[in-house]
Order: sequence, then structure tokens, then C-alpha cells
Amino acid sequence: MRKRLVCISLLILVVSAGAQDPTASTTSSGAPVFGETILVKVVNVDVYVTDRKGNPITGLTEADFEIFENKSEVRLSNFYEFREGTEVALPAEDGVVVEEEAPAPRRREDLFTSHPGLEKSTVPAHQRLNLVVYVDHFNITPGARNRLFRYLRPFLRTKMDRNDRVMLVSYNRSVKVERPFTSDPELIAAATYDLERHTGGRTTYMSERADLLDDIDDDQDRADYYSMRARVRLHAENVYNDLQFTVDGLNEVVSKMAGIPGRKALLYVSEGLQLRAAEDLFFALGERFREGRDSQAAGEHIMESMQFDASRMFTTLADLANANRVSFYNIDAAGLRVGGLRSAEYRGSLFSTNIDSVHTRNLQDTLLYLSDRTGGRAIVGTNNFLDGLSQIGSDFENYYSLGYSPAHSGSGRRYKIDVKLTKATQKRLGKTRLRYRDSYQDKPVRQEMGDATLATLAYGFQSNELGVRLVPRQQIRREKGDYLVSMDVRLPLRTVELIPSGELYHGKVRVWAQAIDNKGRTSNVQENRWPLQVKATDFERVRTDGSYMVYELKLVMRAGEQKVAIAVRDELTANASYISQGLTVGPVG
Repeated sequence: MRKRLVCISLLILVVSAGAQDPTASTTSSGAPVFGETILVKVVNVDVYVTDRKGNPITGLTEADFEIFENKSEVRLSNFYEFREGTEVALPAEDGVVVEEEAPAPRRREDLFTSHPGLEKSTVPAHQRLNLVVYVDHFNITPGARNRLFRYLRPFLRTKMDRNDRVMLVSYNRSVKVERPFTSDPELIAAATYDLERHTGGRTTYMSERADLLDDIDDDQDRADYYSMRARVRLHAENVYNDLQFTVDGLNEVVSKMAGIPGRKALLYVSEGLQLRAAEDLFFALGERFREGRDSQAAGEHIMESMQFDASRMFTTLADLANANRVSFYNIDAAGLRVGGLRSAEYRGSLFSTNIDSVHTRNLQDTLLYLSDRTGGRAIVGTNNFLDGLSQIGSDFENYYSLGYSPAHSGSGRRYKIDVKLTKATQKRLGKTRLRYRDSYQDKPVRQEMGDATLATLAYGFQSNELGVRLVPRQQIRREKGDYLVSMDVRLPLRTVELIPSGELYHGKVRVWAQAIDNKGRTSNVQENRWPLQVKATDFERVRTDGSYMVYELKLVMRAGEQKVAIAVRDELTANASYISQGLTVGPVG
């Protein structure tokens, strides 16, 4: 069935709060020529600087950094240091006394109320942390997952505070939002208990792998190379197919995070993802049949495994994460792996322990790659999850934010980012490590607003800088069985920029709208321009008495539970609001 969101019309009124008293002309005479709207965009790059032991290095200044876009140095326009979750004030000028603010309380009862929604924050929206905890049931064993949860819950309770937003999602061949974004991490920690009852898909995979290794290693010489190769190839095809679905799930979540402002982190919990499906089994074939009549064919095992290489999938995922300012923090819940081929069961095996090394590296390389490309961290090859999570928590609280204004705007292209310390700083500090996202996409405004409406629909994100209200009006059933739904978008005039021209003041606003039904089907994003006009004689009054403009939104929708999200953007200031409204379309009950 075709997804649609059509027939958006425009009605402009100026209404004093509670009264129907039009005061604005709706004609276009005398309208100023705005020309092309100039968008001054700032690219924010979060940089983590650590010493050789992994401890954060603090106290650096703007002069210590160099930043490059596509190998060309750019000038910083913004610079912030955050230490222990608080922005570090710039040094005061001589003779100026700056009073230090009291540190933010860390006790939970001081941070949270009983309200489970999103608390207001003193941290600017572009620096607020949005953390998605992503539990991959399909690629984990229940024992490893539940063991990790014992470390994850204290991490959430102690490292997150009211300035952060946290969400819990799970994956088992499809993505499920277990708990939407909240400023109370205790709700997320408590929800992990429910996830402990789920089975883990990695158990089935491990059993199939063990059976194949046993049959390849048949010491009675009954194993036939070509039949075993066919079985390994079939297994690799199944693993590769499952991997595509897994990466699609990650792409879905990262895409829907795009429209959320601020820092975004995805804490991915699994037991690793294979870079080359069944690579270790192809190596096992090579070792088992390296002598005898099939030795030449068995020597091609490396080329066989390359046919199931998933590098392109992970490169695309990393590019998408960087475009959306999402950092991957990956945890291999298997911990310190003990190779199965070292056990007594395989004491007489023809295999070398290299098979286990290939298997482990194949699973962990993807986690390391995604973290490295996006400026995050990976916890692999260790049972010390406590220290690993503490380092992740340190990232969330100790970092530098570097911002610059690129010479282009809305090109849609991806640009490479490089950040360095100056040579003098490197010499002073010694060995250091810098982590940051290595690229970004210069998105057009249309795409950014579409991202915002999708984030509002999918994850309940809302931000209402302009004070917009969305008010349902009426529903008219059409002959086709769907409904024409009218809604008012109310925009307070005190929150938008108006430019004088003759006897009128003019504004320039755009509205984006998108809907989702109870089956998760989303419509296309629709966009309309909303020119504002106010008589000069009424300007001072409407800026102070609560007057607002009304935009009539008409949507063709199916019967049932629906949710509508809108983005309203003042083109003259680039300020925007993203809100949503749930409604029942058609008869109730």
C-alpha cells in the first residue's frame, strides 16, 4: 500500500491569544526580496585527548589544536573544554573576578524527579549527550549478555545525569525500542532486567560452527574437500545474509538519530560481527587439506573467504554515523576468549590455534573499526568491563568541542576531517592519542529538517525553541475510506524575526511535516513555505500580547492511531522547533 502525506494547504491569520482578530495582510504587495537565505553552519567536532595510559588530558586551549577539512586547514570559530561534565570557563581578563559555580549534584535524588520524560537541561542543545544502548540479542549469548548487564547498570546509574538523555533498544532480526529517550537512566537500567529473559542467536551459530569444525577435522579421513567446501560456503552465505540484516538494523537506528541535536553515542552490546563470513572455516579447510590430491584447491581458501567480505557495509555504516555525529562505543560481551581448539576435545586436531585467532580477530575488527572511525571506544579481549565502561564514562564528561564554519553550505558531500595538536604541544605533552569522527556530511537544510521530523516520530525527540503548538481541528472521511485531517500550526510572533518593508513587517518560515501509523509506516516528508506579514501599525502589539500566526495543515491519513511530527524553521535566524502530536483518525472504539 502506498505511503502518502499529501494535500498540505496554507491559511495565514494573526490571532491575539483567545480572540479572532486578524491584523495582518495576506497579500504579497510590498513584500521585500529576501533572496537566497544564507545559512551560517558550524561543524562541531568532539575531540578526546588522552595520554599513553588512556587518561584524559585537560587544560588545552584553542591554540593547541589544528583542524583540517579535506587536507586544508580551517579556522576555529568555537572552542569549548568540558571537564567532569562541566564547561570550563575561559581565563578571566586581568582585574575581572569570576565567581565559580557550585558543582552539579551527583546524588540521584538531587538529579531526577518522578517524571519519566525528558528533563530540561542547562547544557546547550548542541552539546547535550544522547546515548542509545543497543543490545543485539541475535549476535550474543544469554550468559555473556546478562553478565555484562551487571556492569552496565551501575554505569548508567553513576555516569549519566540529568543533562543526558538515554534510550534502550534491542535487536533480534528487527529493531525494537524498549525504552524511549529519558533523562532518568534508572528507567533504562531497570529495563535491562526484562531483556535477560531473551534467548541469544549466537548460541545457534556457535553450535553450527563447532559441528563444521568437527566434520572438517575428521581423523578417519572420511572428510571430502569439495563436499565440505560446499557446506562451509552455505554456512558463510547464511552468516553473510544475517550480517546484512544486522547492519541494516544499526543503519536504521543511526539514521533516526540524525535529527537529534547534540552529541550522540551508540553503546553497542554484542559478541562481535564478522568482517568476512566464516573466514576461520575457510582457513580450517586450507589447513586440513593442504596435503594430498586437493591441496591446490584448498590453497585458495583465502580467495574463497574474500567473496563474503562485508567491508563495504561497515564503511557505509561508519560514514552514516559520522554524517549524523554518532560515535560508536562497542562492547564485545564475550570478554577474554579462550580458544576452543585449545581444549582437550581438540588435542589431536589437525588444526593450528591460528583458526581461533582468525575467528576472534574477524569478530572484533569490525567493533574496533567502527569505534576508531567515529571517535568512540571499543571494549574487546577483556573481562574487565568495569574499567572499560569507566573509560567510556570519562569520554562523556571530558572532551574538547571544536567548531568551524565551512566555506560551503548544503552541498550534500562528505568531507574528511583531521585534527592535530601543534608541534609545540606534542613536544610538551609527549605521546598522546586523539580520537574524533573522521568525516562529516554537509547536509542541505531540507535533509536536516527531514531528519528532525523522523527523529521526533521514531524516538519522541522534541525541541520547541519557537514555542510552536500543533492543534487538531477536524477530520473528513473521503470516498476512498481515508480521512482528510486538518491541524493548526500556531507560531507565536514574538519568537520569529520580522523585517520592516514599507507598511508591513515580513518573516520567512518553512514547515516540514511527516506522519507514522501504528504499524510503523512513515510517510514522505512534505515541505511548504510560510510567508509571514504583519502591519507595521500592529508590530509592537503582536510582539508582546501573545499573538500568533496560524498555518492550516491538511493531511490525507488512514484510519487508526497516527502520530504527526512537524519542523518549523525561521529562515532568517535558523531557529527551529520540532514537535509531534498523536491522534486517532476515524471512529473511536
